[in-house]
Amino acid sequence: MQELVKLNLEEIKNILPIDQYEIIYIDYNRENGIKKLNSIEGLLNENQDFYKVYIFNDELMMTIYNFGYLDYKYNLIKKEEINQEEEKEIYIKYYGKRIKLRIGTLKETPSRRVFQYIGFIGGEK
Repeated sequence: MQELVKLNLEEIKNILPIDQYEIIYIDYNRENGIKKLNSIEGLLNENQDFYKVYIFNDELMMTIYNFGYLDYKYNLIKKEEINQEEEKEIYIKYYGKRIKLRIGTLKETPSRRVFQYIGFIGGEK
């Protein structure tokens, strides 16, 4: 697991393999500040004054934090770094969908519990 690694947002294209991702953009200072974006390019074209961004799929989850003017850091966790204990589904009222997540412990630090978003899977049960 990589934690609080300094990031220039343009570097995202080099860090993440070309693949399908779910991207959630969070900016609590704007009305309707939680958005689901369609691509890494969409993120790079968005207002860079966000609070947090989640980029995820079944293989990995990157969380990008904004610490102030052009000071971004990220955490990256990969599926193979987790001793998988279980997968859960949580209903998110804002989207009217459920999100699937993996919960387990880190292989390198078994006492540390972590989670990884996997993807959206539909509406209410």
